[in-house]
Amino acid sequence: GVLTLESRTMIGRWIDARRGRATAVSGLFVAFGFAYAPVLFEAWITRAGWRGAWIEMGLVVALCMSAVAFVFFREDPESAGLVLDGGGVDTRAFPEAEVAMTREQALRTRAFWVLTLALALQGMVITGITFHVVDLGAESGLTPREAIGLFPPMAVVSTSAGFLVGWLADRVSLRALIVLFLGAETLGYAAAAHLGQPAGLPLAALGLGLAGGCFSVLTTVGPPRLFGRRHLAAIAGATMTAVVAGSALGPLAMASSRDLLGSYAPALHVAAALPVLVGLGALRPLRPR
Repeated sequence: GVLTLESRTMIGRWIDARRGRATAVSGLFVAFGFAYAPVLFEAWITRAGWRGAWIEMGLVVALCMSAVAFVFFREDPESAGLVLDGGGVDTRAFPEAEVAMTREQALRTRAFWVLTLALALQGMVITGITFHVVDLGAESGLTPREAIGLFPPMAVVSTSAGFLVGWLADRVSLRALIVLFLGAETLGYAAAAHLGQPAGLPLAALGLGLAGGCFSVLTTVGPPRLFGRRHLAAIAGATMTAVVAGSALGPLAMASSRDLLGSYAPALHVAAALPVLVGLGALRPLRPR
């Protein structure tokens, strides 16, 4: 959670006018990483065992990522004697000046909850599917290899969508991107409940991949676009708390559906309806007052 928060906040603090394009480049790695991770981890665990995989991943984070952060991370352009691109005024969302909402002010806006709930839903459902994908596939008559086969095409869609949505983020309204995100979530979650159907796997890969591409962009572009840079880390931290909580609850919700109702499908059908409810909050413009 901290690694994700810091990396995305850094883009928000350093880049303004070209934030969408920068996020598009970053999103290539983020989206591909999210979508391809289950395949990588399965191979890693097969080679080193689950304990060995945990230890080796910990070493990669402790040594490699800490070195990258020490060498390259700086607080903001001003502290490095540079000027924010675009002059520091977010003219797309707030023509009059750069907004500077506090976390408490942001939490009282409809925009914060629409964005946060949309992101938390993706964290919850994609984690639940990833944890149970082999059993979910078996429920639909798929072999483990066929079930894991969901992720490579999903990675391709997610990576491509992340780049495209990041490019669009500098040109279209944030509300349009959130509506696209919610629609992709509904498609992906509903299709995941029917992986055994002829169109199940392709539609799940399309919906989940597109949602993954939108997720990586909206987590970076959304908070600074809506609430400004001054208190960005605090506001993004509140959003990330919801995403991490959703990610923790997702596998439990999926397992409970299987144990209590005999199938993963009920949990996925409910999950597919939730983005529609969140979307009601996006029927009006999201610009905070």
